[in-house]
Amino acid sequence: MDDIAAGAGLSKGGLYAHFPGKEQIFQALLDRSLPDIVVDEQAMAACTSIRELVETLVDPFYEAMKDPTALVTLRLLVAESARASALVSRWRARLHGDHFGAFRRALEPWIARGAIRESVVLEESWLVFTPALQPVAVLLFFGASPGAEELQRVRGAHVRMLCELLEAPAAPTSVLSIATRRADDHR
Repeated sequence: MDDIAAGAGLSKGGLYAHFPGKEQIFQALLDRSLPDIVVDEQAMAACTSIRELVETLVDPFYEAMKDPTALVTLRLLVAESARASALVSRWRARLHGDHFGAFRRALEPWIARGAIRESVVLEESWLVFTPALQPVAVLLFFGASPGAEELQRVRGAHVRMLCELLEAPAAPTSVLSIATRRADDHR
């Protein structure tokens, strides 16, 4: 607390005049430093392809990872999660409620018209965001912030993976056309 007060140019008493305790300071840090990632449900509803839908969903996460302050705050959040479990739980509940719920609502029309197949990501929507955590894991374990090229590479793989998991299979083809295609492949 002494270091925080000194860094803020306050006395320890002055710091406690603004914040009743450490948890409130940590909450203020999270509120200020973690990006408010907003899933734009209207933009998702306007998408005309599954790829566009997936990109609209994941791009805010990758944009947030470009902010070094947000990444360092995430690292602090993980490091202090045992001592600040209530704060972590609130942050996690917001992520689950806002983002996963928005994703599921955006998929409903696609599911209704058969453009998206049944997949584990429909049952466990938290899996949708798991690849976005890979650059965060590198930061947590190795202390190195992901570079722009690394983020772009991970984002591209993330988008491709979700498209492959979600896209409904093409209309069934006749056995004859499959056999013909296999014969053509061997020529």
